[in-house]
Amino acid sequence: MKQVLPLKKIVIVIVLGLIIWGARKFGLQDYLSLTYLRDNADILRSHVAEQPLLSSLIYFGAYVLVAALSLPGAAIMTLAG
Repeated sequence: MKQVLPLKKIVIVIVLGLIIWGARKFGLQDYLSLTYLRDNADILRSHVAEQPLLSSLIYFGAYVLVAALSLPGAAIMTLAG
């Protein structure tokens, strides 16, 4: 049973590493800036007005993920919320 625990930890570290690598590779950090939010505020507001429940669920899920993984951008998401 003790041999399985280190394997789980290794898998978790690899998955988190791949998520961070993918976010950087595809430039997702650009979407977590105040400049991006300011430039696209009207578009974001129209999406929220059209689909308030879906928008709320997406925001909540993204916020929980960013905060739980201690990724940069949690403060910006708090301000944008």
